[in-house]
Amino acid sequence: GKWLKRELSPAQERWKDTARPIFERFTLRTNGVYMSWQESAAIWCYHNADPDYGRFQARQLTVALKEQLKGTGVSVLHSLSKCQVEVRIGAINKGVFADAALTEAHAGGPVDFVLAIGDDDDDEYMLSAVTARASGPAMLERLRGRLFTVAVGSKDYSHARFVCESSRTVLQLMQTLRDGRDASFRS
Repeated sequence: GKWLKRELSPAQERWKDTARPIFERFTLRTNGVYMSWQESAAIWCYHNADPDYGRFQARQLTVALKEQLKGTGVSVLHSLSKCQVEVRIGAINKGVFADAALTEAHAGGPVDFVLAIGDDDDDEYMLSAVTARASGPAMLERLRGRLFTVAVGSKDYSHARFVCESSRTVLQLMQTLRDGRDASFRS
């Protein structure tokens, strides 16, 4: 396939100019944190910081970013489980790309099997999009009994139909699929 470049609004193109000094201010005030800048996202990681102070600073950072970036077309997310605050361009997530990949695959011929596995909150976009696309009229009948969405780890809620308790269980699932054996997984 070919790479697609999404058109961004002027505000989405300038979000880093607004976010950078805010991230830097909180980074200077919090020992053990670091930033990671990508083309469509920035991540502030505090897993090496003092746990209580890192969480406190992350909450304050999230509030400051949401306030300053309101109306720019970006999302501000605080993941307690990953110990990070992420800012990313809205509508750029795994779900958008999973939907596009599944649509493109179906356009090239019938899709016989779909397996989507996710282990964190960001993967919920993908699990939801795959389920929605595969449940549409073009794919529903063909994929009946052949669509598997799997969440890894315990969650209060997931768009996944099945749950694997750990990455070890995912490996067992993959071996089961490879070998064609029956296995029981929670649904």
